[in-house]
Amino acid sequence: MIGDATWVGPTPLPWMDDAACADVDPDIFFAENGKKYSDAKAVCDGCPVVQQCLEFAVSNGVRVGVWGGLTPEERKGVSQGRPRRKPGTRVDYGLVALYVAEGLSDGAVAERVGCTAWTVLRWRKARGIASNSRGGRGRRS
Repeated sequence: MIGDATWVGPTPLPWMDDAACADVDPDIFFAENGKKYSDAKAVCDGCPVVQQCLEFAVSNGVRVGVWGGLTPEERKGVSQGRPRRKPGTRVDYGLVALYVAEGLSDGAVAERVGCTAWTVLRWRKARGIASNSRGGRGRRS
């Protein structure tokens, strides 16, 4: 999708060479006639530059196709400061892992992923990762 052969921007960005989709048919990233995004999301799941891709799409207002593992509808929430996750849907723990690895607080991760800080804290505890949240109810300095 982002390889030199299909990139229409002025110059491919350095991270695009490392994208899992660089040698994949770009058509799978654009839903037509009711086609689903599941194949595209599967490619993004193992991509080492998924975060850069998502940031590119959101900061440049890309409104079509799967970028950074998110559909256009899902990216709308990210560009507004919080992902649109419908009640009853699962938390994308891949995104939780990315944001935790970047050192974001539980609250910041929760806001970006569309869940509660408590959910992020439980995810951290299950993996033995200390929380880097500052303050909170019941804590004393």
